Amino acid sequence: PPHPAALFVTNELGADMGTVIVAGLAVGLLASLVGGPLFLKVLGERLPFKTVPEAFSDMEIRQEKDLPSLGATLFTVLLPIVLMLIKT
Repeated sequence: PPHPAALFVTNELGADMGTVIVAGLAVGLLASLVGGPLFLKVLGERLPFKTVPEAFSDMEIRQEKDLPSLGATLFTVLLPIVLMLIKT
């Protein structure tokens, strides 16, 4: 769900919540598609990728069958957004 400050500003400006959410998703997606690869290209060599600390090396890795399905995960994440878009 959106941050309370963003909701406050949206209400004060009289903007439609659905339009603001869709515009925010579009801008965020575009920024991540352009900025992500650009960030790695510029700073990728200088980023320190660390190994797993020894204290965590003996942890069991969860089996994929024990994890929630993609559908359940997407449903949980997208449900609040869909409900807000339906309301507008």
